[in-house]
Amino acid sequence: MKRFALFVAVFCLLCSAAEAQQYEVFGGLSLPYISYPDAPRQVKGRSEIVPSFHLGVRTYINFSKNWEHPVLYGIAGLAFSGKGYKLNNQPDWAYLYTDYSQKGYGYGLDVPLHLGFRIKLIEGLAMWLETGRTVSFGLFGKWTRELGYNGKVGTKESGDYYERNSECGFAHLEASLSGSLGVEINGKYFIRGGYDHGLVNQNGYPYQSRSRNILVSFGYSF
Repeated sequence: MKRFALFVAVFCLLCSAAEAQQYEVFGGLSLPYISYPDAPRQVKGRSEIVPSFHLGVRTYINFSKNWEHPVLYGIAGLAFSGKGYKLNNQPDWAYLYTDYSQKGYGYGLDVPLHLGFRIKLIEGLAMWLETGRTVSFGLFGKWTRELGYNGKVGTKESGDYYERNSECGFAHLEASLSGSLGVEINGKYFIRGGYDHGLVNQNGYPYQSRSRNILVSFGYSF
């Protein structure tokens, strides 16, 4: 609860300091997974996607005087977002088993700090491009691992998704490079597609892993 209050306080301070001019509530589909940039070539470089969701609010700070023309603007936001992954690649140490499965589901708070460029296409329709950094803090979640023989589960283990010191846990704090492209309809409705590219090594199992997330959002501004 203290972590949630801290992130809300940071978001409110950013909004008040920047004199926010427009707010947006948004939500949509998250498609998170993890990748292994340092893994050997014979190992698949990424996990499977685990569908999830995100919900949040963000504010626009216009750096130009006229919102109707191409403008540069800033964004500060706060979102509750799903994380996760699914692995079927059997690590070397599990050679005695014929079946291996591991997956994790986590939830955290994302604070995007982005710059955007908006251009009006026609009356009632605009397009924009955004990029920047997103800082995430993990709240709760769980990972599970099953090992078995010929379709029968022999061993089942589980643990806290956000416990980096555990064998399959992840770090609480994360930073990502983010980008998105979207359209605005009648100045009120938003549709966007985005991508978060994690920069922080989350753990050392089975290889140094970093998070990735594909986002599809729908928003309403006021």
